[in-house]
Amino acid sequence: MNLLLQARWGAGYWQQDMSQRCYEGFHLTAVYAIGIPGAILLCLGIPAATLAVLFRIRDRLQEPRTAATYGFLYHQFKCGTLAVCTSDL
Repeated sequence: MNLLLQARWGAGYWQQDMSQRCYEGFHLTAVYAIGIPGAILLCLGIPAATLAVLFRIRDRLQEPRTAATYGFLYHQFKCGTLAVCTSDL
């Protein structure tokens, strides 16, 4: 299988199979089955997993071992009152 399959945006057909129109038939099914869940997982799942990990270890954030392991997730933030955080990025 050729890994360099490309869609020609102007024509709207796959280069390897010019009978397969983009976003129709199998391609539309693949977009709904793989693309949309993947985008949701990327945009919501990763931040939710990070929040879950930080919430689980919230009482140990200042411990050296915890900071060495998970510090990259929270060291760039400075929190003030009312849990309002700003980033130094």
